[in-house]
Amino acid sequence: MDAPTPAGTPQGGLDLMIEWLRTKDKRKNEAAVSILCRVGEPVIEFLALEAVKPGRRPDHRVRLLDVIQRIGGPLSPADHYRISSLLKHRAAKVRDKAAEVLGLLSPDGPPSLVPPEVMAAAMKLHPARLFDRALALGRFVAANSRGGNLGRRIR
Repeated sequence: MDAPTPAGTPQGGLDLMIEWLRTKDKRKNEAAVSILCRVGEPVIEFLALEAVKPGRRPDHRVRLLDVIQRIGGPLSPADHYRISSLLKHRAAKVRDKAAEVLGLLSPDGPPSLVPPEVMAAAMKLHPARLFDRALALGRFVAANSRGGNLGRRIR
């Protein structure tokens, strides 16, 4: 573990706030959240780095992500990458909070795995046909990724 920094320095103050977030004392948690939110966007990188450090408890990670969400503002690409690594965390509450933060604070809005032109075409279809189209698209991708016959008809 890192040696504690003196509390009189800016880094020492951040370390103290992180320590207060690590405890289960609600008063210390609320005080740390209030102070970190007043500092604002400059601490987001520090909080994101702290959230992905190995050995942190899931509750502590969720509190750090909550502070990042309360501060708001678009995430930098590096912070987006760090928080997206928490989407594979073993604790469901960490995965859910990371997805929520990424959905709200991504530079381009909530991330989408479907290209906009495909989504627009799909929205024109009748809702009952959306599932059939998605299934057909999945079969098409699977056939092409295995080197299957491109000329065969997809049902």
